[in-house]
Amino acid sequence: MWLVPVGFLLKWVGLPIIMVLGALAVPVLLLLAVIGLPFIVVLFFGSVLLTITGPVLAFGIAAAKVLIPVVLLFLVVRWFWRSRTVSTDAAPNATPRS
Repeated sequence: MWLVPVGFLLKWVGLPIIMVLGALAVPVLLLLAVIGLPFIVVLFFGSVLLTITGPVLAFGIAAAKVLIPVVLLFLVVRWFWRSRTVSTDAAPNATPRS
């Protein structure tokens, strides 16, 4: 009975991924069909595109999960570093106000 929640989770996650893959592959499939390629060749190229697009999306999502925190950390450190150097550089050059 514990597989039912897993099935719902896979349905919830899998359907949007299938829709994205279909949205990416349908224009190419239509172009191949309009050119006049045989139906089997069009289905073969469509299956190859779907097979390639899945891992590319998975790799992109994994890369984004790693790169976004690294870039944000870099930006925050650079922001703190610049604010510290600007405040120390500005103090000796400041003229006293009367």
